Amino acid sequence: MIAVLGVALLGTPKGIVIAIIFSLTALAEQTADRPVYVLGSQPCTNVFRSRSRKHPENELFPELLLLRIEGVVFFLNAQRVVALDLSAVP
Repeated sequence: MIAVLGVALLGTPKGIVIAIIFSLTALAEQTADRPVYVLGSQPCTNVFRSRSRKHPENELFPELLLLRIEGVVFFLNAQRVVALDLSAVP
Protein backbone atom coordinates (compact mmCIF):
# COMPACT_ATOMS: atom_id res chain seq x y z
CA MET A 1 0.00 0.00 0.00
CA ILE A 2 2.89 2.35 0.79
CA ALA A 3 4.45 1.56 -2.60
CA VAL A 4 1.21 2.26 -4.46
CA LEU A 5 0.67 5.56 -2.66
CA GLY A 6 4.33 6.56 -3.02
CA VAL A 7 4.36 5.85 -6.74
CA ALA A 8 1.01 7.57 -7.28
CA LEU A 9 2.01 10.70 -5.38
CA LEU A 10 5.75 11.02 -6.04
CA GLY A 11 6.49 9.01 -9.18
CA THR A 12 7.98 5.57 -9.72
CA PRO A 13 11.61 5.93 -8.49
CA LYS A 14 10.79 7.97 -5.39
CA GLY A 15 7.77 5.79 -4.57
CA ILE A 16 9.84 2.62 -4.75
CA VAL A 17 12.57 4.15 -2.56
CA ILE A 18 9.96 5.17 0.03
CA ALA A 19 8.51 1.63 -0.01
CA ILE A 20 11.97 0.09 0.48
CA ILE A 21 12.76 2.44 3.37
CA PHE A 22 9.40 1.70 4.99
CA SER A 23 9.91 -2.07 4.59
CA LEU A 24 13.39 -1.97 6.11
CA THR A 25 12.17 0.15 9.02
CA ALA A 26 9.27 -2.23 9.68
CA LEU A 27 11.60 -5.24 9.54
CA ALA A 28 14.07 -3.64 11.96
CA GLU A 29 11.24 -2.79 14.36
CA GLN A 30 9.90 -6.36 14.29
CA THR A 31 13.29 -7.94 14.93
CA ALA A 32 14.55 -5.45 17.51
CA ASP A 33 12.25 -6.57 20.32
CA ARG A 34 12.57 -10.37 20.26
CA PRO A 35 11.93 -12.28 23.50
CA VAL A 36 14.85 -13.52 25.60
CA TYR A 37 14.28 -16.45 27.97
CA VAL A 38 16.38 -17.72 30.87
CA LEU A 39 16.62 -21.50 30.72
CA GLY A 40 16.55 -23.90 33.61
CA SER A 41 17.04 -27.64 33.73
CA GLN A 42 14.20 -29.98 34.54
CA PRO A 43 15.42 -31.91 37.62
CA CYS A 44 17.22 -35.22 36.93
CA THR A 45 16.98 -34.84 33.12
CA ASN A 46 18.76 -33.19 30.21
CA VAL A 47 15.66 -31.16 29.34
CA PHE A 48 15.99 -27.38 29.36
CA ARG A 49 13.02 -25.05 29.31
CA SER A 50 12.20 -21.45 30.09
CA ARG A 51 12.03 -20.40 33.70
CA SER A 52 8.46 -19.50 34.57
CA ARG A 53 5.88 -19.66 37.30
CA LYS A 54 4.47 -22.71 35.52
CA HIS A 55 7.76 -24.61 36.08
CA PRO A 56 9.28 -23.31 39.35
CA GLU A 57 11.15 -26.57 39.87
CA ASN A 58 13.55 -25.85 37.01
CA GLU A 59 17.09 -25.62 38.32
CA LEU A 60 19.60 -22.91 37.47
CA PHE A 61 23.31 -23.62 37.44
CA PRO A 62 25.52 -21.53 39.73
CA GLU A 63 27.86 -19.20 37.85
CA LEU A 64 26.17 -20.06 34.51
CA LEU A 65 23.42 -18.22 32.67
CA LEU A 66 21.68 -20.06 29.83
CA LEU A 67 19.64 -17.91 27.47
CA ARG A 68 17.34 -18.72 24.58
CA ILE A 69 17.03 -15.78 22.24
CA GLU A 70 14.14 -15.87 19.79
CA GLY A 71 15.52 -14.60 16.52
CA VAL A 72 18.84 -13.11 15.50
CA VAL A 73 21.03 -10.87 17.66
CA PHE A 74 22.24 -7.81 15.77
CA PHE A 75 23.00 -4.17 16.51
CA LEU A 76 19.36 -3.15 17.09
CA ASN A 77 18.57 -5.77 19.73
CA ALA A 78 21.99 -6.57 21.25
CA GLN A 79 21.55 -4.02 24.03
CA ARG A 80 18.33 -5.75 25.12
CA VAL A 81 20.20 -9.01 25.61
CA VAL A 82 23.07 -7.32 27.45
CA ALA A 83 20.70 -5.38 29.72
CA LEU A 84 18.57 -8.40 30.65
CA ASP A 85 16.99 -7.81 34.06
CA LEU A 86 17.59 -11.02 35.99
CA SER A 87 15.66 -9.77 39.00
CA ALA A 88 12.47 -10.24 36.96
CA VAL A 89 13.22 -13.93 36.43
CA PRO A 90 10.91 -16.08 38.59
